[in-house]
Amino acid sequence: MKAPNGYGSVVYLGKNRRKPYAVRITVSRELITDENGKVKSKQKYAYLSYHEKAKDAHIALATYNANKIDGVELAEVKKLIPTKVPTFEELFEEWYQRKENSNKKVSERTLNNYRSRFNSLTKYHKKPITFFDSNNLQAIFDNLSECSYSYVNQIYVVFNGVLQLARKKKIIKENELDLCELTYKERREIHKPFSKNEIQTLWKNSDDEIVKMILITIYSGLRPGELIILKQENIHLDESYMIGGLKTKAGIDRIIPIHKKIKSLIKFFIEKNHNSTYLFQSQGNHISFSSYAKHFSISLSKLKMTKHLPHDGRHTCSTLMAEAGIPLLHRQKILGHSSKNITDDIYVHLEKDILIEDINKINV
Repeated sequence: MKAPNGYGSVVYLGKNRRKPYAVRITVSRELITDENGKVKSKQKYAYLSYHEKAKDAHIALATYNANKIDGVELAEVKKLIPTKVPTFEELFEEWYQRKENSNKKVSERTLNNYRSRFNSLTKYHKKPITFFDSNNLQAIFDNLSECSYSYVNQIYVVFNGVLQLARKKKIIKENELDLCELTYKERREIHKPFSKNEIQTLWKNSDDEIVKMILITIYSGLRPGELIILKQENIHLDESYMIGGLKTKAGIDRIIPIHKKIKSLIKFFIEKNHNSTYLFQSQGNHISFSSYAKHFSISLSKLKMTKHLPHDGRHTCSTLMAEAGIPLLHRQKILGHSSKNITDDIYVHLEKDILIEDINKINV
């Protein structure tokens, strides 16, 4: 049966769309003259909603007509159709899953970075994706002006990926991220090792969990990013070593000797998070770098150590090993630095017990 004039229609937009059925109404008619001098009527449409099934689209169209009042503004008409705008969180999860399953291999480290940056944006998780116009995005990036270029750029990548997905799904008309100006801290951050007096202060305050984590980096040489993703299954406490690492070929999944002084600290986290995959967990996942960096600053501020950065624990370990007379090749192996001499690399790899003996030469 043919619908009455002004009723609207349901149109099929193609099989490549997740919601291919659109509810459409005519909002105006325009008379135009073609090149042959003939006058034709051209219709302008407004799309009210999109649906996965044709049946749902027809129900929405019927709902619109049942509630239609002649003369109302188009914005008010659209309110008659119940539609749900997906949140930033919902679209991020879809985008993240696509990255995980992409034919273009995305490394676990990159995926972890995406997840960490997303976790740092908790206050925006439940915001509808339409919230992220150029004004609100600029305000977000303005608040990151004291962060490093790398950090700000990773936040940008996450937002851009999610907003591009929203645009492709026709949830938003434009991705306005390109209208934003990114600001970040330009000065080079210089790593400063913890002094021996500061290390003693840390031990005296090691009831603080973040201080425990800092001490683990000082006595292991782990990067903060390597520390936070340590998995319980890779901790071999009785044998005094763990498997972990990122960055270089020599650094990934390397043997990291455990200093006897930090065994009790690691054991604390194993027992505390025994049901978790990760040694340091938060809401079922590993803690994010941004969370660690934030609490790193808070904990050290309380101890009046305000000039240190999260990487300073690793830098301290390198300094202490050098002072203890540990051979350069052994230090490179512990820290995950590659050696130009392949023979030396193989030799150090075969001598795990030597690395354990070496790390315990640190006597602070």
